Amino acid sequence: MALLLACCRKASDPKALPSIPLVWNTIIGVLLFVATSLFLKDTETPIKASQRVEKNARRIIRRTVNLDDVKLIKKAMNARESTAIVKFSETIHNVLLYELVATVIS
Repeated sequence: MALLLACCRKASDPKALPSIPLVWNTIIGVLLFVATSLFLKDTETPIKASQRVEKNARRIIRRTVNLDDVKLIKKAMNARESTAIVKFSETIHNVLLYELVATVIS
């Protein structure tokens, strides 16, 4: 609370307390956040976890990529190796995500 009060002081008068509208808006914001987190539900989507997700084991996927493949992608993209690795991992992530969505929907 002290940090919030210190951040809200006026630059022209640092010794003065924050104005009432700022404190009122902060209180209303906190109340709306608490009400939203208590009573508002998340919408149902294919990616949203179900109630039984805690019981499922996590899947860790490990891939090994040959450096020659990275260099081939680098030449095709006309980019650096780091960019090629990021794009390669992004593509793998998207493929796995689409597979997950397809299994959830079917």
